[in-house]
Amino acid sequence: MPGHEPARYDLVVATHLLPITDSPDRTVAWHHRAEGIFGAVPEVADGNVAFLGAPSGRSLHRPTAVGRAWLHPAHLPAPARAGFLTGHCAQSLAPTFHGIGRPTFRRPWAEAYQQANEVFAHHIAELAAPSATVWLHDYHLLLAATPLRSLRPDLHIGIQLHSPFPPPELLMRLPDRDQLIAALADTDLIAVAHPRSADNLSAAMAGTPHDQPPTRVIPLGIDDAGIRTLADDPAIRNDATRMRAAFGHNPTTFLSMGRLDAAQGILQRLDAFDALLATGRLDPARTVLAQILTASDRTDDAVQLRTRIEQTIARINGRHGNVGRPVVHYQYRSVDMRETVALYLAADVLLATPLASGTDLTAQEFVAARTDNTGRLVLSELNPTSAQLPEAYKVNPHDVETTIATMATAAAHAHTASQAIAAMRERVAHNDAAHQTRQFLTAVRNPLEVTSVRPVRRHGVDAELVSHSHRTQAPTPVVPT
Repeated sequence: MPGHEPARYDLVVATHLLPITDSPDRTVAWHHRAEGIFGAVPEVADGNVAFLGAPSGRSLHRPTAVGRAWLHPAHLPAPARAGFLTGHCAQSLAPTFHGIGRPTFRRPWAEAYQQANEVFAHHIAELAAPSATVWLHDYHLLLAATPLRSLRPDLHIGIQLHSPFPPPELLMRLPDRDQLIAALADTDLIAVAHPRSADNLSAAMAGTPHDQPPTRVIPLGIDDAGIRTLADDPAIRNDATRMRAAFGHNPTTFLSMGRLDAAQGILQRLDAFDALLATGRLDPARTVLAQILTASDRTDDAVQLRTRIEQTIARINGRHGNVGRPVVHYQYRSVDMRETVALYLAADVLLATPLASGTDLTAQEFVAARTDNTGRLVLSELNPTSAQLPEAYKVNPHDVETTIATMATAAAHAHTASQAIAAMRERVAHNDAAHQTRQFLTAVRNPLEVTSVRPVRRHGVDAELVSHSHRTQAPTPVVPT
């Protein structure tokens, strides 16, 4: 626990929302989904660390210590916050970056987005020590680098894009795309989750007056050691056993977890499960799907999506279930990490099949939790995590026939220990949150050493192929992950 708050910070991590909760002793703690991503930062970074973001989960009015770091709230006026988060981010940028649905553009939203990014830039400028490192997160803060570079030219500024960077034909729909490109050019490093995003970024910047900053593929990692510890906890294993018993007599159990978001492909997943039961390949009396859904942006689209999901679940249960024995067990709530790991252990197959998304932490966590190398992972080939976990069963979530065949095959082999699961577990452990944090912080302070990277296969081990660009002094060798 830090003592007195430092006057300036060597690392400032900025995210649109601070994912924090009240712990039982009324202290501030990371939300369990952020523990792996942000919890590793103070352990890896040198010097004082500050996290900056709008408060989430509780009211935060002043700087507050959490672990070895400090949280700083970035308060926005209510109209600006709404236009920023549920307006431009949720309805303009998210559909564009994910390529799902039709984006909506309104000038007041774009102005609120710019205002919010300027507020963040001014907060960072005040918090950062001379020559400090700044780590911006995702498309919510795409414009922050420009005012920040003007205020503090001494800073090392990097941005991590969790979401896929869109191809030029989608990006061109954004009225403020020129501003976004210019702001990205003001960073020292851009980290993306998949080589395809790096290619799209290069294509978007080609022909503009801006030089592309070094771009590196650095997906997010998880707290692998923490997940494995929970998976070996006898109490959690007992919880998993009770969950399986609640699902019925020795059922085949599929698990689907994610945010209420069209990009998650939840309706497509439910349709595939419905079709699978209809084929008779799996007995509806001995097959269940646990669908855990957590809240997302409070937009009209999200409300309509939830209604459609719940209607679809009711239809599937009416068609294939019996009174008191649903085939889809559905919950719309947040679950903590202990319960999440119990669900991973209770399931036979995890369905991680979004239509578009950033790094899939759920897929990594499931693999880490299966310490006996059983279980199977069905992963969308449209998900950046598919490049990290090549041994998973891959599907195109739009292809229902192939998806249901893959689900049936995965279920048939789920109880057998697999070298594929073992290989994925090893890779997830190596590329955990601490490792990926080191990768980012090293690259942002030494941007001339690294440009874009692509995963390759060499002697059965993933590696990164680093390419040359205008910012590089000399060609860079292959760097193993």
